[in-house]
Amino acid sequence: MATESEEAARRFADAVTSGDEETAVALCHPEIEFNSVLGISGRAYLGHEGVRQYFEDVASAWREWTVEVERVTEATDGRVAIVMTMHARGKGSGATLAERTAHIWTLRDGRLWHNEPYRDPEEALRDLGLAPPPQRLALQSDADAISKLMRASVLHLFPQFYDERQTASAAVHIAHLDMQLIEDRTYFVHEADGEIVACGGWSRRSKLYTGSGAAADDERLLDPETEPARVRAMFVRRDWTRRGVGRAILESCERAARDEGFKKLVLGATLPGEPLYRAYGFREVERFTLTMPDGVSLEGVAMERPVGGAEA
Repeated sequence: MATESEEAARRFADAVTSGDEETAVALCHPEIEFNSVLGISGRAYLGHEGVRQYFEDVASAWREWTVEVERVTEATDGRVAIVMTMHARGKGSGATLAERTAHIWTLRDGRLWHNEPYRDPEEALRDLGLAPPPQRLALQSDADAISKLMRASVLHLFPQFYDERQTASAAVHIAHLDMQLIEDRTYFVHEADGEIVACGGWSRRSKLYTGSGAAADDERLLDPETEPARVRAMFVRRDWTRRGVGRAILESCERAARDEGFKKLVLGATLPGEPLYRAYGFREVERFTLTMPDGVSLEGVAMERPVGGAEA
C-alpha cells in the first residue's frame, strides 16, 4: 500500500497529465519550489501562484502532454522518488518530447514542498538508497529458490486479475522454471540479504512462454536477423514490486539480445506484468487466450519492442 507521501507525488503527476490545476495546487505546500522539464520559463516555480504559472506555461507550449509514472517510492528519510516518462508534443513545431526522468520530492506538513529533478533516474534512486540489489546470472543451484519465488509471486498477484481456479492453475503451470534458460545463461536473479527477490530472462530459442505445454520446436535456435528474441519468466517478490528490479532485468535482457544481433524483443504477458512491460516501451500486438495443460484458460497479451527502443 502506498504511503501518504507516495500518494501525494503520484497524484501530482496525475494532475499534470489531466490538467487538473486545482488538485495540483492543493497537494503543494504554500512555499513550494517546483522544477520541471515541461515548463518553459527556465526557472523554478515558487508558491501556489508558481504552480498555476507552470500549468499556464505548459498549456501555452505543448499541444498535449502526459506523465507516465513508472515507480513511486518513499525512502527512510521521508523523501520520495518518482520515476516517470514525460510525453509532450509542441504546439507550434509539432516536435515531440519523450524523456524518462526522476524527481526527488521533499514534503512539509504532508504537502509537496521541494523537488530535485534528475535526468538519470538511476542516479536519483542511488541517492536515496533505493537502487535495485545486485543482479547476477542464475545458477542451477538457485532452482528451488526461484521456483518458490515464482509460485509465491503468482499466488499474491494473480488474484487481482484472475479468478481462484485460474490462479491455482497458473501457480502450477506458469510458475514453472524452464531450466533451459539457466543452462543457456540467459536468466537473471536479484539477491537481497541472501535471498532471491526477483528473476527473469530472455531466450534465443523458439519457446515464448511456459504454461501451454511443450511444442515440437521449443528448443530451436532463433535467427537474430529475421526473428525476435523472447523475454521469459519475469517474477518479483511481493515486497520488491515497483522498486526497479523488473526494469533492471529487462535492461539486461535487451543488452544481451542486442549483443547477439537481435533486432526485436517479444513476450507473452499475463495481466499482472502488463504495466511493467508497457512502462518499459513494449506495445500490445494482440490479446490472446492461454490454455494450460489442465484445460484452464486465462487472458494474456502478446507484446513487442524493438531493441534499442526505436524501429530501424
